[in-house]
Amino acid sequence: MLCMAQEAPASSTGVIVAEEDRVAALIERLDIVARGAPALEDLSTPQKTKDAWTAEVKRYGERSVELRSRCHEEIRKANRDTIVALSAQCLRSDLLLEAGHRRKQRDAMNTALGADPGVAAGAVTGIDAWLSASTTVIDGIDAGVFMTIDMLKQAKKNLHDTYRVPMFRAFARVRASQASSLTRSVAAAVAAGLVNEPEHAFLDAFVSCIESAHAQLTAASSSTGDITQLRAGMTQLRRCIALSEEAQKN
Repeated sequence: MLCMAQEAPASSTGVIVAEEDRVAALIERLDIVARGAPALEDLSTPQKTKDAWTAEVKRYGERSVELRSRCHEEIRKANRDTIVALSAQCLRSDLLLEAGHRRKQRDAMNTALGADPGVAAGAVTGIDAWLSASTTVIDGIDAGVFMTIDMLKQAKKNLHDTYRVPMFRAFARVRASQASSLTRSVAAAVAAGLVNEPEHAFLDAFVSCIESAHAQLTAASSSTGDITQLRAGMTQLRRCIALSEEAQKN
């Protein structure tokens, strides 16, 4: 009689088994997202590298604003005989300044942690294509090819539409690929933590969240380089991380 009193009721046992099956299914979904995940520490860019790139972006931004402001004032004061030459030299200076920045950005893309190598290579190719095209425009300016303001505007537009826009899309693909790697690593870390210290209350919301973030970021890292999907995926990933951090506190 004593042994029978200690046995769990059949209904209670069924609930426990059902809960275990539910959690196992959720962890399996996490494992699918986490497949091939790098270690979280392998995705951490050294602070020195972050600081150097932040300083470069700031330097380029400040010099670009200064150059364009000065050129705007010079062109505003120019007469009909000098306006084309001044505009051409301003465009030349602007392209040279940007070219220096893009070369440094190419180095950053070559070492982008967590980015798929093919995606990073695509960004490097985009930078090289823009650099080559900008050099052609600069050579044309030096040779006096652009004889009217309209010709300069058309050259600038072609450079932007044909080379800069695809380059920017390639940058978005790199960011999405890096974020996708982080998503997989976060999923792997949560799954590993559940093995050692089960905390299932947040799991349904977290798994749905991380699956959504992974899908959006994977799509954004595709050939389209969709910036809208990148932003949505990054927003979703931040929600997932917040869910995980909140679960660890409770």
